[in-house]
Order: sequence, then structure tokens, then C-alpha cells
Amino acid sequence: THLALGNLFRRRGEVERAIRIHQNLIARPTLDKEQRSQALLELGQDYLKAGLFDRAENLFLELAEYRLHNQQALRFLMQIYQQEKEWEQAIATCRKLARATGNTLDDVIAQYYCELAEQALSAKDATGAHGHIKQALAADHQCVRASILLGRLEALQGRHREAIKAWKR
Repeated sequence: THLALGNLFRRRGEVERAIRIHQNLIARPTLDKEQRSQALLELGQDYLKAGLFDRAENLFLELAEYRLHNQQALRFLMQIYQQEKEWEQAIATCRKLARATGNTLDDVIAQYYCELAEQALSAKDATGAHGHIKQALAADHQCVRASILLGRLEALQGRHREAIKAWKR
């Protein structure tokens, strides 16, 4: 009942009340492991909705470590890392999620590498950008964004034939 009530408050935008309910629930010593993990997952979602990413991240990392609600925790962690633009952590989390689900998430990983390449290009780090583009294409050889970035990088370096080749691909 407490989980449902806290969830209702969170959906209605009353995040502070939802947090209080879930914190009080977790403090109960009589909860079994499954109930406690469900309450931790709900509290993490409360923190996420409230914009308290560091607290939410800690709870989701704990849940993923104990393999309780692993897939949900990893999905929420990916969401946090995307919002915080922590692409390396997003890649690592995405790989863990792919192993947990058995599904390939190579297209998502390639996009994260493209984000890293964009950051490197903004910092005028051509070598770093090239490395991240190669990793993106290794993850997903059909990644259009990586091919466009590679063409842009080649053009910036004056290698126009290679740029055209990348863009055609």
C-alpha cells in the first residue's frame, strides 16, 4: 500500500511526500529483501524526478550491484548519465544492460561515442575525436552520425577525398 501511495504522489508531482513515504518504508526493519529493494527502486525514481541525480545514482548503483531490479536500475542509470552528459559511464552501463537483457545495444553505444567525438571536436582534439568515431563505427558500422562526423573531421584536416568517401558511406 505504501509503495502504491508513494507512486501516486510522485505521479501527481508531490515528490517530497513520495520521498518521505519511501524513506519511512525503507527504515522498517521488518521488510524482506525484495520489499526493501522495491522501495529503494521507488525512492530512486523519486530522487530522479526531483532532480537529485547523485542520490538516485547511488540507489540505482546499489540495486544493480545486488542484482535486484537490475535491468530497471541500469535503465535509470543510463537516463541519469545521458542527462549529465557522462558518456563514458553511459557506455559502461549500456554494456551491462546489454549483458543483463541479452539484447544488443550497439546502436545506442555508437551514439554515446559520437557524443564523445563531438566533445573532442569542440575541444579541437582531432586525435581523440577520430578515436571515438572509430569506436562508434566498431560498435555500429552503419552509424550514419559517425560517418558524418568522420567526414567532417577529414574535411577539417584537409583530406577532402576521405571526407567524401566517409559521407558517401
